[in-house]
Amino acid sequence: MPQQRSEEQTSLLKVPPGGRRDLPARLAPLVLVLEPALLLGFAIYSSTRFAWLCDDAFISFRYARNLSLGRGLVFNAGERVEGFTNLLWTLLLSGGMAAGVEPESFSMVAGILFMTLTLLLVYVTALRLFRRPGTYAVSLATAGLAAHRHFAIFATSGLETAMFTFLCTATICTALLATRPRHYYLLGFAGTLASLTRPEGLLFYGFALLFCLWNQEDGAMKRLGAALLPGILLLVPVCIWKIIYYGSIVPNTFYAKASHGPGWQQGAFYVLLYFRSYWPLVLALLSLVVMAAIPRPSSVVNRSNQPASLLILFTSTTYLLYVARVGGDFMFARFCIPITPLLLLGLEMALTSLPPRRSSTLLSWLIPLGIYLFPYPEGLLYRGQDQNGIRGIVEERDWYPPEWISEARRQGQVLNPVLAGSDVRSEFVGAQAMLVYYSDLPYALESVAGLTDLQVARMPPPADSRVGHGKKTDLDYLRSRDIHLSFDFRQVRQVPPLVAIDFGEGVTGRIISYDARIMRLLRERGARFVEFEEFLDRYIEEMEQMSTGKIRREYAGFKTYYFQHTPDPARQSPFLERLKIHPREQ
Repeated sequence: MPQQRSEEQTSLLKVPPGGRRDLPARLAPLVLVLEPALLLGFAIYSSTRFAWLCDDAFISFRYARNLSLGRGLVFNAGERVEGFTNLLWTLLLSGGMAAGVEPESFSMVAGILFMTLTLLLVYVTALRLFRRPGTYAVSLATAGLAAHRHFAIFATSGLETAMFTFLCTATICTALLATRPRHYYLLGFAGTLASLTRPEGLLFYGFALLFCLWNQEDGAMKRLGAALLPGILLLVPVCIWKIIYYGSIVPNTFYAKASHGPGWQQGAFYVLLYFRSYWPLVLALLSLVVMAAIPRPSSVVNRSNQPASLLILFTSTTYLLYVARVGGDFMFARFCIPITPLLLLGLEMALTSLPPRRSSTLLSWLIPLGIYLFPYPEGLLYRGQDQNGIRGIVEERDWYPPEWISEARRQGQVLNPVLAGSDVRSEFVGAQAMLVYYSDLPYALESVAGLTDLQVARMPPPADSRVGHGKKTDLDYLRSRDIHLSFDFRQVRQVPPLVAIDFGEGVTGRIISYDARIMRLLRERGARFVEFEEFLDRYIEEMEQMSTGKIRREYAGFKTYYFQHTPDPARQSPFLERLKIHPREQ
């Protein structure tokens, strides 16, 4: 990067020559303020219009609440498992909760703030590097990002996507703009924070460091050291802490979703589905390849566009390869959002570098319009529990309308006084993390992917499983883990009356393991269910009329459901005598 710029290069308000139709010079300052204000206003409107909360966000909410209450950065008190991939975001949520702000509101406000910061950063970067102020052209990168539907959708959701996107964009943009030593400290700080938000942030940080080393003739090592310093001071201690606290640098979520080999086929489909929908981004990739292969002076700053195009190209393609390798995601577009601002910057760089000028001005308006009117894959929408989108990829927002959040809160308020302070151990599946959070369950095992459980996370998924949802446990495993209850919230299933439990006000569930001590407490607190002791007494009275084969089959179920969890020799001995089983064989 050059250390000095000429007056023509640094004057943002200078009307460029060239004989094309430009705005009057007196309107240029107004445009510089009005354009980003309108684009920001539209983006904020879109994000509030699409505002929602994802069920997965409630896993981070529970970690954050436990930390704010002094229980540690854990999902279940006393069990250290790193069941999240967004450390910095979770810490931020916990800070908000410690200050008395609920994470639902805090996450939405913070997400919209990071979305706004990303848009401002993209606008400033485009303005500094290759905008043509004073023309009828609009900032393609800023306008395209403001028009991007899923950039607005994931500005809320309760997830870290908006924060991660801002930090990754800040890392690369700072590398492109850096001219002074303090800029490289800022680059290192942004890259470090991106890496602490999600591990993939290391890709952006690493390429920014390589760019510093490659694109500086004098003092390259000094600048590289400045960019590395924040990472050394922050990332190394965090890694040491994670080894001590969790026993591993790698989050448990990696084993839950991506530890059993590459998912290239599904991941490639995920990436291609995104680019098929947001087709102008394909033009961005192609233009970056052309600029990297055929460097030419930029029409604005009069210098080669090759270094910037190479940085954006290598960062974006490497990140997309990573997304493909891990099998993508079940949430449409989410994993591709972080590189979208960079791709749009690359596309704007191409338009400002290549003639004809009037055509590029027109394209600066038409491409954002094309992004706004993107061809939406209808198969992504929620159509019931048996519909899993396109190859398991769904429009996640469609699964969680506000009424489900309200219902989870209501059911959680019913469950909390019944289960609070008890030793009840529950399981939950997809779409039930919000119920776990609102009910503040004493212990909850995530049994579909194993996000919060070391053993489930390492189970091999079935070959045809949906990405991120394949490791469903069975009853035998849940009983071996002393899981007592599961819940019917958003579950469509038939529960036999013998194992059904009713907490009142329409809140129901299933008894997985019957521990008499725990069930007695739940009964005293108002839960209704079949008392298994009474059922066994009636069963024993009728055993004389039953065949030995029938008793043997049903006793196997009684044993795993009741006797392994409730010492009851008086009721167990009739079965042992009839089946001629010695007590020591149990």
